[in-house]
Amino acid sequence: MIVVNDKVQIPVQLLEYVQENKLVKAFAVFMYLKCMSGGKMRNTQDAFIAMPEVIGIKDTRTINKHLKTLLKLNWIGFNTATDDYFVRGIGYIRKQHGFKQRKAATFHFKDIQKMQAFVAGSIISSNIKAQQYFFEVAQRGRLKSATMNQGVAKQDRSLTSTATIQKPAYYGLGIYSMAKILFCKPTRACELKQEAEAAGFIKAQNKFREIATFEKSDTTIRGKMAYAEDVKRIRFKKIRRNKKNMVAMLEQLHDEIKPKVDFKKIKRFNHL
Repeated sequence: MIVVNDKVQIPVQLLEYVQENKLVKAFAVFMYLKCMSGGKMRNTQDAFIAMPEVIGIKDTRTINKHLKTLLKLNWIGFNTATDDYFVRGIGYIRKQHGFKQRKAATFHFKDIQKMQAFVAGSIISSNIKAQQYFFEVAQRGRLKSATMNQGVAKQDRSLTSTATIQKPAYYGLGIYSMAKILFCKPTRACELKQEAEAAGFIKAQNKFREIATFEKSDTTIRGKMAYAEDVKRIRFKKIRRNKKNMVAMLEQLHDEIKPKVDFKKIKRFNHL
């Protein structure tokens, strides 16, 4: 079998729609049809018959269920006279749902069995890229423009300084923020983050802030803390400081996240 489209640019808005509406597995079927055909595939072709095994869904009844979902969405069509499936283009789906944003994640066919990890990793990575853009490009550009503007000299300097947001020490997401953009509960968001990292779509690094140091461990500290959430974030670590063995109490912060998904800008919506 020959892969016709080994690489496809998928709008992030489409991935968000897929995640929010629990269409990840159906979307894997769609991407298989798109990558393995030029837009049309007969249900008797070898590529169609091999689809369950390649995607990793062994039950053909499940495949048929997802095909029905795609037909209902009108992301594919079916000719009953010829038994051909027709695969709609990404541009068609963008127009259908009004997805105007141009940012798209690069999907590789080799990741067809990692669709959930790809979807989650792309959404998380897109958010991190947006943070980077805001602090390193957009905000910096506005400051530069304001400084060059002659009217700035007449303004109160304290007013212009408060119009900016301080750049964070690193870029990342708390688990509750991650749950919000992934349209799921925090526990599920944690699982998806781990899945995306294991698949290589993001790189997460734990971050900690030192709260206090002790000459010896104190097992009663956790019990003295007021909130259960505070206890969950506390870690203890043996350290050596000033030639002494000590114990540091650390607060676990949200992870630093580095995107590993490639993004490109696709056609403007009004050019479709």
